[in-house]
Amino acid sequence: MDPKKTRINILGTGVDSIPRHEALQKASQFMTSLRSHHIITANSLLILEAQKNPALHQACQKASLVLPDSAGVSWAAITLHASRLYRYPGIDMAFEMCGIAQSMNVPIYLLGGEPGISKNAARYLYQQLPRLVIAGMRDGFFQERDEKSIFDDIAQSRARLVLVAMGMPKQEIWISQRWPHLPPAVYMGVGGTLDVWAGKVNRAPPLVQKSGFEWLYRLGQEPSRWKRMTQLPKFAIKVITRRF
Repeated sequence: MDPKKTRINILGTGVDSIPRHEALQKASQFMTSLRSHHIITANSLLILEAQKNPALHQACQKASLVLPDSAGVSWAAITLHASRLYRYPGIDMAFEMCGIAQSMNVPIYLLGGEPGISKNAARYLYQQLPRLVIAGMRDGFFQERDEKSIFDDIAQSRARLVLVAMGMPKQEIWISQRWPHLPPAVYMGVGGTLDVWAGKVNRAPPLVQKSGFEWLYRLGQEPSRWKRMTQLPKFAIKVITRRF
């Protein structure tokens, strides 16, 4: 997992500055590689967490791609470096990667979420991508002693894309720390993406998505996220302080 040279520093975390088509091209190449790759989509909260969480910071450093997942990160790039970052929401990246997997006829694996979520998410994916091969799935309720059986299941499935829904930062750290034991594939933490695909949570309307306020819409559906969202002003203050 060699870091790429296309990264710009956002409060200590390197984020790749590449257009969407290039990110997808790299993802396609990763899926045909004989080695594993880790893709991280970074929002403002992840970058703040990485400042105080060495394990997450290391995961970002080692990842094959770290893509900007929020308007806040794109704004920080302009403020700090006068550079444009192409915002790429993780849910969109995950879906388009599934589309690539379908076109290449390579299997995928869904890991994480509450019991039943991955099955309902798979139903949605089959509706949208009828030829997609979902070779395996497993909910996120397992113990460390169960992990070897999960690794074996992924290996036997021959999946080349594994979507891991454990929430940030657990999913990024889990992938990074289990790296020596993970079968070759592209691993990507997708947070609440499976919940959206499963119909448990509604995604914001397209206009809200484009405006960069999808997080606010999500907060309206899940008030329990409020405490985390109160960290966003801290991100803005740190960026402005670093700039001036």
